[in-house]
Amino acid sequence: MNSFQCCGEQRTLLAKTVSDDLRAASGSCQPVDVFNQTIKSSFIDNPVLVKDNVKLAGAIVLYVNPESSSVELMWSHTTRSMCVSYMTAECAHPQSLVTRLAPGKVSQVPFTSGIGLRSETQAPA
Repeated sequence: MNSFQCCGEQRTLLAKTVSDDLRAASGSCQPVDVFNQTIKSSFIDNPVLVKDNVKLAGAIVLYVNPESSSVELMWSHTTRSMCVSYMTAECAHPQSLVTRLAPGKVSQVPFTSGIGLRSETQAPA
């Protein structure tokens, strides 16, 4: 599941590209690394957006590993800041995080992070 808000997302098909890249890399790389690389290569460095001086995007991905059923909440942004809130069945209260890019880095590099929400290994069949 993906959620995106950005300038240029429609021209770059960023949501589809992130989903495709995560699916293709399943099991071979860390999902957060794939997510970060996709934001950089398919949005920030995308030739379609070469004339855009400011490239602002925010993205949230709920990634479920098909092999282990682990769940990871990941987010990335090129904006000054982004707030992410979540709650699991084990949480007594919602959790919120605010991430910020360093001054001068807005629209130039993504801030990408993730939180493991559930870690389970499937029992052998």
